[in-house]
Amino acid sequence: MPVLVSDRGYAILADCGSLMTFNDDARGSYLFLETVDQLDTYFIAGDHAQELVQGIRNLTGKAALLPKWAFGYIQSKERYDTQEELVGIAREYRRRDVGLDCVVQDWKTWTGDHWGEKQPDPERFPDLKAMRDALHGMNVHSMVSVWPNMNYNTVDCAQMQDAGFLLHDLATYNAFDPKARELYWKQAEEGLYHEGFDSWWCDSTEPFPGPDWGGETMREPWERYTLVGGEHKKYLGAKRANLFGQAHAKGIYENQRRTDPDHRVFNLTRSGYAGIGRYGAALWSGDTAATWETLRRQLTESLNMAISGVPWWTLDIGGFFVVKENWRARGCGCNDDPTPKWFWHGDFENGLADPGYRELYVRWLQMGVFLPLFRSHGTDVPREIWQFGEKGEPFYDAIAQAIALRYRLMPYIYSVAGSVWYDDAVMQRPLFFDFPEDPKAAGSDAAYMFGPSLLVCPVTEPMYYLPGGEEIQSQLQREAECRPYSGCYLPAGTDWYDLFSGCRYEGGQEIRMPGSLEKIPVFVRAGSILPMEEKLSYACESVKTPFEIRIYPGADACFMYYEDAGDGYGYEDGAYNRIRMEWNDERHVLRIGGSLRRFPGSLNGRNCVVHCADKTASFIYTGEEIMIQM
Repeated sequence: MPVLVSDRGYAILADCGSLMTFNDDARGSYLFLETVDQLDTYFIAGDHAQELVQGIRNLTGKAALLPKWAFGYIQSKERYDTQEELVGIAREYRRRDVGLDCVVQDWKTWTGDHWGEKQPDPERFPDLKAMRDALHGMNVHSMVSVWPNMNYNTVDCAQMQDAGFLLHDLATYNAFDPKARELYWKQAEEGLYHEGFDSWWCDSTEPFPGPDWGGETMREPWERYTLVGGEHKKYLGAKRANLFGQAHAKGIYENQRRTDPDHRVFNLTRSGYAGIGRYGAALWSGDTAATWETLRRQLTESLNMAISGVPWWTLDIGGFFVVKENWRARGCGCNDDPTPKWFWHGDFENGLADPGYRELYVRWLQMGVFLPLFRSHGTDVPREIWQFGEKGEPFYDAIAQAIALRYRLMPYIYSVAGSVWYDDAVMQRPLFFDFPEDPKAAGSDAAYMFGPSLLVCPVTEPMYYLPGGEEIQSQLQREAECRPYSGCYLPAGTDWYDLFSGCRYEGGQEIRMPGSLEKIPVFVRAGSILPMEEKLSYACESVKTPFEIRIYPGADACFMYYEDAGDGYGYEDGAYNRIRMEWNDERHVLRIGGSLRRFPGSLNGRNCVVHCADKTASFIYTGEEIMIQM
């Protein structure tokens, strides 16, 4: 993303599609652009960091809103083999009463060696309509992996070649040609989307992995740049070597909207460019390794992506590669390699048998609750909740609690997602966005804000087990000692409430909290309104339990509750409600504004309960303005 955002009130966007690097060393900071005929460089100024992102989105395009179910829990692994297995995963989650919105079919839906073909293997996927109907009957959606390159022996490749739409590698379609994008969509729609899968996982959208994708030793950065970049320049041209993922996402978005305007595009893609959010696309961080250091670095990467103007981002919860030397034990079809690859470097050779990995997975998942998208994925070990134990066991219970918390916060999360489209907001952001006057907070990347109210402090170091299963401390010590979490600094200028206990803390201090596997430190800013649901199994579920509004006093508060149909593009034409909730801290009065009735809404006629400190009030929302004294 050719974007630089400063905490000094400016951002720079360089609109250039060539290869590039950013350097920050003794010679200074500079962006090296390899091929530039004419460079458009934009300098964006703003009084607040949020204004900088708004400026970036104004230049690169407003982000399209994803379907509501995309913000629920997404279960994936490398890989499910059959449609029966895929449906069985959803059925087991429903049987266990654990929340779920989407199951993902990773690569090799095709027959045999027909790599990249968008026709599924008829033996393993004999009836996609039956699969879709079974999943939808459980209110679960699906996602399928597709690739921009196709083996030469496939029907898809032959069609592309006959039409003159292949790049000169004779495998990858030319995503820069609108007609080629239409043919690619026709293949995907007929083979996978029509009465089949609901969303896309566009893998390998660079699209050339290059000659560094192998060997036991990672090459030097300059060599990787030359080798991989050389492939892109050879087939794409030097001027657009960085733009294939963007063009590919554009084709999926425009053609799906034309074919099926009633369902929003959801495209999880590996590569993109500034402004890719306008195509209903989310990015993820690729094939990471299961190490504590990787988890720590993923936190920083997520914040960098967010302030680059890309709103929808996720990661492989648990790390993609879990083992290193023990690669022959993996069951993903890649255990017959004669030597390990340089990128297989997870720290947990015994996989799920290692309690150290189970602890890392739980911490990764707990951070994932507070990311724009909440998705578990990886190889070497399966990731379904029952792989980590059974109900009543610590790792299972911690995972179940994390997933339940995501759904408990769904009204808040979807409202913030709505503000991404409506206000060009940033869901996940570094602390300098909200606390520029606190130098300790502004300089930190160990914690972040999730929406306007939640301060998230991920646990990025082991508390119980080292890799290999060695205990760090005994259970008795864990109960007796008060171990500090890393990154628990509460920004100054406001008070903070522990999300779980309700305890109130003064800002401007680093606090110590008891260690716990069940949760990570999450705090609510004083002067916040947090809408919540008591129990959801999926994002769009209609429940009979009261709608909760939690008030955290200490300052005036305002929250814009957002609701729409959850799918389709009616929101672009005003088919949504934005209901203003205001808290007057001095008078202890909550005012809920009347709905404009642009959309029937699920809140109208709903029993609601307001919690503020030790006080509770109940009412029925009718769409009219209401004042509640607490």
